[in-house]
Amino acid sequence: MAIWIYGVFHNPIWSDLSTQFISLIPLTLIMVPLGGLEELGWRGLLLPELSKKLNFPISALIVGVIWAVWHLPMFFIQGLSHYQSDFLEFTIQTVGLGLVLAWLFGRTKSIFICVLFHAFYNASSSIGLNCPENGGYITALIWLIIGTGLIIFDRKKLNINGG
Repeated sequence: MAIWIYGVFHNPIWSDLSTQFISLIPLTLIMVPLGGLEELGWRGLLLPELSKKLNFPISALIVGVIWAVWHLPMFFIQGLSHYQSDFLEFTIQTVGLGLVLAWLFGRTKSIFICVLFHAFYNASSSIGLNCPENGGYITALIWLIIGTGLIIFDRKKLNINGG
C-alpha cells in the first residue's frame, strides 16, 4: 500500500486501474511456483531453526539478508529481471520485505500466507507496481521501515520456538 500511495503522489503507476488489478489474480497464481514457494525454505524452515538459537528479530534480519544475497546471480545474468539493477536498493527492499514476511509468519504461523504474500508482491512487481523506476530507494526504505516497525512493535507476540 505504501508503494501505491507514493506512486499516486509522485507519478501514476498504472494506466488502466481495472485491467491492472484484474491481472493480479492470475499473475499471483503464476507467481506461486515462480518465487512464492521460496517461502517454504526462508520462513518455513530457516527462520524457525534460526529462532531456536537467536531471538526472533535478529533471526528475521539474518534471513532477510540471506534472501537478498540468494538473488545476487540474477543481477549478472542477461535477460533476467534484475540484470544490472541496483543490488543495494534491492537488498534494502528485500530485507524490509523479509521482515514483513517474518512478522506475518510469526503472527499467523502460516507458511501459506507467506507464499501468497510473496507471490502477490512478485505479481504486482511484474506489472510495474513495485519496480525501482517507481520509487527506488524511497520504496525500499518504506518496506524496511514497515518491516522493522512490525517486528519491533509486535515482538512480544512473535516468539517462534521459544526464541
